[in-house]
Amino acid sequence: PQVVSVLNLDATKNIFQALGGKLTVRQRQAQGKELTIFLPLGNTVRSR
Repeated sequence: PQVVSVLNLDATKNIFQALGGKLTVRQRQAQGKELTIFLPLGNTVRSR
């Protein structure tokens, strides 16, 4: 089945970045699209 995205990829990446996370998308011929999502697990920001 085909997945339809409401937001474009740049907007989606910006949302993840605003949440403190990261979204990467890779296109691989053998496996298709690969999505990797990194989200923070807690308050890990340290001030110096």
